[in-house]
Amino acid sequence: PSPPSPPPAPTDTCHSNIDCSGGNGVCQHNHSCLCRRGWTGPLCGQVDFVGNATSRSYNDTLWTWGASPIRWDDGTYHLFSSEITNSCGILHYQTNSRVIHLVSSTPLGPYKFADVTLPPRPTAWDSGATHGCTIHRLPNGTLALFYMGFEKNWPQPGHPDCTGHGRPGDNTTIGDHKGRRIGVAFSESPFGPWRRLDAPLFGPCETCWDSLDVSNPAPIFLADGSVVLLYKGRGQSTQAVGLAFADGVLGPYRRNNSGLAPAVGIPGEDPWGWVDDETGVMHAFVHDGNGASSAGGHAWSTDGGVHWQQGPIAYTGAVTWQVNRPVKTPRREHLRTRSLAEVPILARRERPQVLLSNPNGTSYGQPRVLFTSAEDCKPAVDAGTQCETYTIGTPIHA
Repeated sequence: PSPPSPPPAPTDTCHSNIDCSGGNGVCQHNHSCLCRRGWTGPLCGQVDFVGNATSRSYNDTLWTWGASPIRWDDGTYHLFSSEITNSCGILHYQTNSRVIHLVSSTPLGPYKFADVTLPPRPTAWDSGATHGCTIHRLPNGTLALFYMGFEKNWPQPGHPDCTGHGRPGDNTTIGDHKGRRIGVAFSESPFGPWRRLDAPLFGPCETCWDSLDVSNPAPIFLADGSVVLLYKGRGQSTQAVGLAFADGVLGPYRRNNSGLAPAVGIPGEDPWGWVDDETGVMHAFVHDGNGASSAGGHAWSTDGGVHWQQGPIAYTGAVTWQVNRPVKTPRREHLRTRSLAEVPILARRERPQVLLSNPNGTSYGQPRVLFTSAEDCKPAVDAGTQCETYTIGTPIHA
């Protein structure tokens, strides 16, 4: 009789450093991965967070949805965040969101409100809302603040006001997805002034897979000034992470696969990417699921963003809060004296963005702090006095 077939190779073995989740570890002689600082797990695919260190990024009544960090030349830290106005929840992001700026002397904060950076412009293409911002520094030192904008498409003046009421169980997004476009603003200082474009930087393509709308921009700036743009696209039958390339920040942006298909190997939505300054490998975090077993996906590319490899779940909705720092939850009467330390698993943990080790704000470095949006009650209540959304920061072992 024929000899039995050999058993399949274990999935947690490696043959090169790239097998360790894109170079997050060193493949040893016994085909196991020795993880670099900041990563853990059999294939170094999980983020190695500092324990008991997650904290709310700003302790006030702002209803926010994630934040993009950057360290400035004077050593201060800045967050650009999406605030949902008029006591409305995240499902009003297409009608009530605006980009705000916060400042701190330390990476984890607490951050203090500084200004409204990108309010909706009444007569422009982003007249309805601005949302999903991400801050980057160009090779020439200029700040580039990417965001998605919406054109106002409702007849009432102003923006919806949700003060004093909520709709338990209402999970209907307010507004029209088809109005989403990607824009950018420039400044020489995080305090502005900011220069916006008169038209969207990047929009849907009628003959491409993302023919309806584009959103959630995540540019990766290379040393020569060229750009790898990750984004969320939506077509008639597809919603996925898209991929485009440009020689400079102003484009034009060229879709991969001539726009016939989205990126392969990048799961989920809400991408954010960087280049490992030690290995040269390009990485991306995405929102991929929620709860105790998932929240953040991970992918990497070894050829400059052309081809991507999906890795295991990098982190979940489980958090361990900073000890000896109870944080009260304003606006939620039934939880007013409850510490967030009592909420070990978030209902939603989305919009990942990272403070990198490189102090100059470019796309190169090592992850040091993960900022995400957070919501800790179920079922969600979109407005009024309950189920406030907020932003958290979690340090990573360095």
